[in-house]
Amino acid sequence: MIPHIFINKSFENFETNEYAILDKTPYKPEVLILGTFNPETKDNLPDFFYGRKENWFWYAFRSLCGEKLIETKREETKRTKMLEICKNLKMTFADLIFKLNIEKVNSTKNTVQIKHMKYNLIKDKDLEKLKNYIEWNTENIIQFLNKNNTIKAVYFTRRQNNIWENQCKKIQKNCKNVKFTNIYTPTGQRLKGKPRLKFLLKHWLYNNEPDNRFGKLNQEWLSKHKVNLANFEILNSY
Repeated sequence: MIPHIFINKSFENFETNEYAILDKTPYKPEVLILGTFNPETKDNLPDFFYGRKENWFWYAFRSLCGEKLIETKREETKRTKMLEICKNLKMTFADLIFKLNIEKVNSTKNTVQIKHMKYNLIKDKDLEKLKNYIEWNTENIIQFLNKNNTIKAVYFTRRQNNIWENQCKKIQKNCKNVKFTNIYTPTGQRLKGKPRLKFLLKHWLYNNEPDNRFGKLNQEWLSKHKVNLANFEILNSY
């Protein structure tokens, strides 16, 4: 079995439960950031949700919260800063996959081997090929959302397609008081424009795609928590 890395973990005044949902916070959460999977492997060592070096999640939110960043090089974000941002924006976290029911054959470089084929457990395309081994976290997430009625928005950090689509639809069907929105992946993969961080923020704040594959962050929520959106209006002209 390959479990989620954040099962029953404590981060100062934050705690996850047996399903790796961040369910104890020193505030009433307003937003759930929903991902796919964060496996417990030898080479996957994030400090917190979205703490991998490959993505821009915390760099983007540091910028929204008023910090000037180096836009072409990822800087380390310490866990204390991550938790401070969570407190400021009243965020919590969960992932759709709770564990993979497969033998851990090779856990280096975040991979497993099944019948001579290797799969990277932090790549959604490879996870899709492992669909028969997935134990979904969906019902636990639904219960969590219905128990925490202060959460009014769920942001899913990828497209809602392939194996992810049915799980997302279950959440939407069973959590009527929550607005469900897809936002562009924090890795910024295949996102046009450089520097990558600015164009990711542009997508998150001002995206108006006609096919509705992705939405955007709620500006009322950001403004309520003292994000100065005037600082980012220039992005809309890029």
